[in-house]
Amino acid sequence: MSNNDGVSHPSRRPCGPPQGEVGDGLKPSSQGKRIAFDGPGRTVIDGPFAATRELVAGFWLWEVKDMDEAVAWVKRCPNPMPGPSEIEIRPLNEMADLR
Repeated sequence: MSNNDGVSHPSRRPCGPPQGEVGDGLKPSSQGKRIAFDGPGRTVIDGPFAATRELVAGFWLWEVKDMDEAVAWVKRCPNPMPGPSEIEIRPLNEMADLR
């Protein structure tokens, strides 16, 4: 069984040079989720999250139909750290959100 069973591949958006601060286009953490990794287990935690000064080690931009599809993709990711860790997912502001 593959890690991608039942989920179509998300579209990838090209990432150009940053315009402003990293994360400026993200919706608030109240609309996000975190996936906690602990061994083979995955737990979904709903936002909002307290502001943090923790390191952002990198990011992906995925074009998916909704948050449920994004959660399904993150649950299939390997644990990014040797021990327990989390990956936060948040939607981007769209042009309609800025009007």
